[in-house]
Amino acid sequence: MDPEAQSLEEAFRIAIHGWRSSGRSADLLAFLHDEALVIESDTPFVLDKTAYANHLGFHRGGDGTPGLWEAIDWVAKDVKYALLGRTGIVSGGFSIRGKPRSAGFRLRHGNFSMLCVWDGQQWRALAVTLSPMQSHVLEASPA
Repeated sequence: MDPEAQSLEEAFRIAIHGWRSSGRSADLLAFLHDEALVIESDTPFVLDKTAYANHLGFHRGGDGTPGLWEAIDWVAKDVKYALLGRTGIVSGGFSIRGKPRSAGFRLRHGNFSMLCVWDGQQWRALAVTLSPMQSHVLEASPA
């Protein structure tokens, strides 16, 4: 694996740990470009970085406020990396496993893609899409 692909893979692995209960949200948010847009599976809006940080805070909690989840784990599966100059694409499947504070255990599978750019110092995600598998099955195109 060439050094740029290896550094993209390393940046991604550090960032996705930020989605887990044991991770730091700051690592995930540092991976997001300041102009990033996120399409998240549980909101009907395209989120900019600030809105996504707020959304992440709702799920994870912070500043003494409990989040939606007692525990959550985000696992990437079958991850693929592609490079074209200073642009990288990370895509694959994911599983979210978690225990909400108000109910029983949750398990959600889906697909993700991230368009990343090299900003001269590090890889940053400019566009992130998280799509639950249920929408691929129940709302698939009839074509």
